[in-house]
Amino acid sequence: MNRITPNTIAHKVARKLVLQNDQLLLKRDEIRYGLEWIILTLNQLLLVLVLAIPFDILSEALIFYFASSVLRTVSGGAHFKHYLGCLLYSTSVIIVSSLVIVHFLATWGSIKPYLIGILCLSFLIVIWKAPVLYKNKHCFSPSQLTRKKWVSTFLFIVLFILSLSLFYNTSFMYAIWFALILQSLTLTNTVHHMFNIFR
Repeated sequence: MNRITPNTIAHKVARKLVLQNDQLLLKRDEIRYGLEWIILTLNQLLLVLVLAIPFDILSEALIFYFASSVLRTVSGGAHFKHYLGCLLYSTSVIIVSSLVIVHFLATWGSIKPYLIGILCLSFLIVIWKAPVLYKNKHCFSPSQLTRKKWVSTFLFIVLFILSLSLFYNTSFMYAIWFALILQSLTLTNTVHHMFNIFR
């Protein structure tokens, strides 16, 4: 089972690339990291598509996926020890959140002020905690980590503004909001400890 994880595939491909070109030796870990992210992204996108289409929530699921992925790529966050647990959990969050948004859209207007309050708290979490990196923290210098913090903050603001300007009062707006809130929670110690239970 371990042989087909994105991590092991990325390691093998990076090793072969370095063997073919000595000049890439110093960049081996960066190549492995990039390949792993590509494989993870494609796997999850495919699973989201397969599950969202039958429930007729494809647009909301893709918007949720895009918003959370954009922020997570820079901000990092808690993760499970095993790839399959991570994949199943994150895909479940996307599908369940999209179902809730679509089926209860009529009621969101009344709780919008509370959601905006939660978004403000989420924004503070991103400013305070991002980036949260575990396995790959050694790949980044202190200045790069600081840059990731500010890019995370900037992306949060941009996604929030886009949700209001392009999708005001639609299911797409709430999909972005849920994505921002849930992604910011993965930066907290509480969620990290919860995920540790399932390691």
